[in-house]
Amino acid sequence: MTDMDDAALRRALADRLTEGGYLRTEPWRAAVEAVPRHEFLRGGFFEPVQGAGPTAWRPVLASSRDWLERCYGDESLVTQIAGTIVPEDIRGWILRAPPPRAPCRTSWCGCSRISRWRTATVCWRSARAPATRQG
Repeated sequence: MTDMDDAALRRALADRLTEGGYLRTEPWRAAVEAVPRHEFLRGGFFEPVQGAGPTAWRPVLASSRDWLERCYGDESLVTQIAGTIVPEDIRGWILRAPPPRAPCRTSWCGCSRISRWRTATVCWRSARAPATRQG
């Protein structure tokens, strides 16, 4: 992928999700384009080490060459390694998310950094003030 700014990467992610049929409405597309996924991944994420067995992972840190581009891939990212690792598909949660109704409160407790991005996206979609990263 070429060097792009995060806004262009958000638009490209929204394009891929729309083309794949995962973003079906303009409000959801606008939410994906507005919420900076990389801000929730500043602590990095993990990728599997190929050929090293089912439990070998290596960190991908913000200082990595392709970190920003990978933050906006349409694949799930593992942000915590503890117990069984089953990353949720980035595409699936958008399809399952019901349209928000006012008043709307969103809470995701005990979640990973990428789940916080999902929460922020749902909040943005719900026409609330933009969610911010805490902690």
